Amino acid sequence: MTEGQAVSPEPDKLPQPGPINPRRPWYRKLGWQIIIVMVVTILTAAVLSWSPWSTVRVTDGSDPLADNLREVQGLILDENKRVISSGRPWVSIAVMLPIRTTDEARNKPEDALRHIQGAYLAQYWSNHPNGDDKFGDNAPLIRILIADTGYEGLEWRDTVAQLGEMAKPDNNERLVAVAGLGLSTDATQQAVNALANKGISMVGSVITATGLAATGLFRVAPTNSDEAAAMVNYLEDTQEWKSASATTPYEAYLVQDRAGDDTYVQDLGNQYRRIFPNDGAHILPQAQGDYNSQKEGAGNAIAAQIATICSFRPRVVFFAGRSDGLRTFLRALSARYCSDTRITVVTGDGANNLNDPTETGPLWVDGANLDVFYTALASPETWQNHSTAVSRDTVHRFGQCTDCFSVLFSEPLDEGDAIMSHDAVLTAITAARNVASQQNPQPTADAIINGLYQINATNPVPGASGWLYFQREGGIPDGVPYNKAVPIMQLHSNGTASQEDLSSRSGTPPAGPEPPR
Repeated sequence: MTEGQAVSPEPDKLPQPGPINPRRPWYRKLGWQIIIVMVVTILTAAVLSWSPWSTVRVTDGSDPLADNLREVQGLILDENKRVISSGRPWVSIAVMLPIRTTDEARNKPEDALRHIQGAYLAQYWSNHPNGDDKFGDNAPLIRILIADTGYEGLEWRDTVAQLGEMAKPDNNERLVAVAGLGLSTDATQQAVNALANKGISMVGSVITATGLAATGLFRVAPTNSDEAAAMVNYLEDTQEWKSASATTPYEAYLVQDRAGDDTYVQDLGNQYRRIFPNDGAHILPQAQGDYNSQKEGAGNAIAAQIATICSFRPRVVFFAGRSDGLRTFLRALSARYCSDTRITVVTGDGANNLNDPTETGPLWVDGANLDVFYTALASPETWQNHSTAVSRDTVHRFGQCTDCFSVLFSEPLDEGDAIMSHDAVLTAITAARNVASQQNPQPTADAIINGLYQINATNPVPGASGWLYFQREGGIPDGVPYNKAVPIMQLHSNGTASQEDLSSRSGTPPAGPEPPR
């Protein structure tokens, strides 16, 4: 055998996984001697085996978790079966997030759908790099598990416990990493802490809170600190910013959601304050407009900010809240008595949920004299307007080929969840393959952290949201993507959005593999 010649891995010899959620029989055999209690025992056994209160938390696609997931779960299940029957080395990656949810929750049903669709795309193309039925040469092959943490992610305990068992080296499920994880909330922090305690590495898809951290937690989204820096970089290029002086300052105002369990909104406001220069020519006062989205009367508290804004007349309003609060705020601004003064509203990636052309009625009325910008996690417009910021091969997966996203699924990509989920799963897959070898083509969960550490400037992940790598520099902690691309989007009153620029913490995102720094 010559150097570099491919060696076929040994056929998979470990026991194959059985059903993740086996059905229990409702009957029990009883001796004739206990006829007196037969009826009671049979009924008890039947009720126990039925277990209507038992909720499936982790599935390989065989257990429907939500009606809107049936199609994509079927695709994942079929691919999982092909992987297991291939005779090739394989591992499992779980996509964990709130799935059984409602339109009133911060994690909405369509968010879960797009996440699972993006995960399937990463699985399929990692297993079939040529886009056909043939498996590629890379090992291991990838099996996807879907893990539900329930409404708002609050039911994570049973899910994490089951994943912990699956990640043990002798478990037939061969779980090596968890991706997704949900939004930046207290429940997500608790869940990742529990996964870290079990030695499982994680890759968050849309986590942005700067302080949300745990051992083994990596992420593919920029932090709120990076988003705030990218937005301020954008504002610094405007004529209004450049012409400001101590006598005619560029004044800003902060509207802050004070919901105690929402790490995202608290951190976003803190980062706006930290990044804004406050140099005399640019002023962000300590006074701010507060509301609590988790309490009654939040809409009234938001609308009450309008009088202060009209009195102060800032050039820009930083909005540190989620999309429901932003919608209320924009409609209140539409009716302000000081509409003769143009106001720019800027906010974070939570505004993505307002990027919906099917929105009933305008987000604000014509003549409101508003400009609204937000930092997104991903935008398909980047692929056309900033082609070096992404991998063209990866972008191809979202196009019009037989097994590409736009052919498989009808959902739009504008809000970015499918793209970010794809990149999170792709990062976990890259880590698994980084530590695989001819001698050990099937790594365990314990090895994945070293695979993640190998993702650096010279060996980045070719993400569809931008090139991804991890590097500790200037206080950047483990697991935060270095200088990640941040699309600057303009939101329009009809619910559509257009990309205005592509920025980053430094102002210029990575353009592919780079020399070590």
